[in-house]
Amino acid sequence: MRVKKVIIKSHKIREINDAVIIVKHFIDVSSKLLPFLVKLQTKEILSEKEQEDKNKIIQVFNSYNFDTSSSEILLESPALELIQKTYREIITGNETEAKDHIKAFQNEYARLKSNWRKATLN
Repeated sequence: MRVKKVIIKSHKIREINDAVIIVKHFIDVSSKLLPFLVKLQTKEILSEKEQEDKNKIIQVFNSYNFDTSSSEILLESPALELIQKTYREIITGNETEAKDHIKAFQNEYARLKSNWRKATLN
């Protein structure tokens, strides 16, 4: 059996690198916004500023369209799926599930950050 060699052209490598940067950025942003959104969602009375912040965060997550398998393929991580599940639970008001998902996401984020740090040291 003959093995076919696949050569990736430089523009395709650039596209993959750009995709990795975008996914990493979204994961970084989500690590800050999701816990803040949980706090705002569980608060009984929001100030005008807090309501504005909450609306902006919801707008950010509603505007992102992504395939959750992207992080599996690019980073070998379920991070995007965890973000999506966490966001869904926050919005539906399921506080217990949201906190469980956010903890799982934060653990995965810590693992990813560790891997990213190691990669930059090499």
